[in-house]
Amino acid sequence: FVGFDGPGVSVADIGAMAPGAVVFALGTPAEAGAAAVFATDRADLPNKIDASLAYPGIWRGALDCRARRIDDTMLVAAAYAIAATAGNVAADNVVPSVLNAALVPNIAKAVREAAETSGAARLSGVTA
Repeated sequence: FVGFDGPGVSVADIGAMAPGAVVFALGTPAEAGAAAVFATDRADLPNKIDASLAYPGIWRGALDCRARRIDDTMLVAAAYAIAATAGNVAADNVVPSVLNAALVPNIAKAVREAAETSGAARLSGVTA
């Protein structure tokens, strides 16, 4: 289940899902219930997912190469960089912490490279 805003997913809703449910309750203050993997934008729970994971690195990468735009190629590269930075994935660690020191540099590098590939970059070969 992936949900964006709204009233939230109740523990009963999660209990009615198939065993091993994966719930990304993005923007909703849901509770994990019986979900095998649970992510939300709540800072008090593991797997906090929100824009703070991506935007610092996306902006750093776009600014470094003086990108003309931020396109889908760059955003997908950022998503893969976030996943790669997660490291040893477990039920309580499907995304890295926003405090992970490697997160922003990894995303920025991926975004710079994607911008060069898509033609959005005005500078190429930038390393930071």
